[in-house]
Amino acid sequence: MYQDFEGIYGNLIEYIQQLGAEKETFKTKLIYILVLVIVLLIALGIIIYVYKDDFASKLSEIQTIVTVIAIVFIALFSLCLVKIGKSTNRYNKIFKDKILPNLLSNIDKNLVYSPKQGLSKEVYNQSGLAIEYNKFKSEDYISGYIAENALLEMSEVNAQKIEKDKEGKEVVVESFEGLVAVATLKKNTKNDIKIVKNSFWKMNREANIRIASAQFEQYFDMYADNKIVAMQIFTTEVIEEILTFVDEMKIHLEISIKQNKLYATFKTGEMYEGGITKNPKELLSKYYVITYFIIRLIKRINKAIEEAEF
Repeated sequence: MYQDFEGIYGNLIEYIQQLGAEKETFKTKLIYILVLVIVLLIALGIIIYVYKDDFASKLSEIQTIVTVIAIVFIALFSLCLVKIGKSTNRYNKIFKDKILPNLLSNIDKNLVYSPKQGLSKEVYNQSGLAIEYNKFKSEDYISGYIAENALLEMSEVNAQKIEKDKEGKEVVVESFEGLVAVATLKKNTKNDIKIVKNSFWKMNREANIRIASAQFEQYFDMYADNKIVAMQIFTTEVIEEILTFVDEMKIHLEISIKQNKLYATFKTGEMYEGGITKNPKELLSKYYVITYFIIRLIKRINKAIEEAEF
């Protein structure tokens, strides 16, 4: 399918307008809160000014006035907060239930979105790209066959390492937050390949593969059991696809291939979320580019695998 983003965004305009209405409600209630705070401060200033000369003798009267003002302020403030909460919930529901499924199905009709599900930590560990963690959360699950026997699964993953400091207090260390994707390849590579962030400390210098691209080596190190197979899969076309994405999105990406599975991690922060204070077009454009890239990458690698001799 692969419509261009502007075309897809145009198809979503009805829902985008609904988001806009909820955002206006949100802004209006914020303005109400600001006005309430200003009115409260003015009222307190007037009270102080009126009773400044005999504050002690009028203390009981002042307390009564301040109490009434406080009750009215709290009631109106709470009402605005409730309205803001409802508007935010409606905004997120439209984004999750209407916009994201339509965005994904326009990218590829086979993609199915399940916001409450997620990849398991076992899949994340199997990637060989997991960083040490002891707390795991996953949601916003997307799946679909993007080619014959080529199942793509991906979801947002938040992996944390909970430690204790010298005083015994819990310290949360963000291990990984972003998108994890796993795809079944058409052919078993009989090989383990890993493309990770460039590092001075190489995992295994003998397994490190030199790529004829200074730009690629600026970002990545590649390791493989079999160099020839790795080079057959990661062709110039595939390498250029990866570099174009990294240059454009400035997202830390790592890839591994294990036998007939491809894994990819994208350190994006939260994914497939809305956010009433954010620009929906910018968010959707980001989600479009990342999702589209994953599918294109898998298709290119599958093509390279089919043409390779191993």
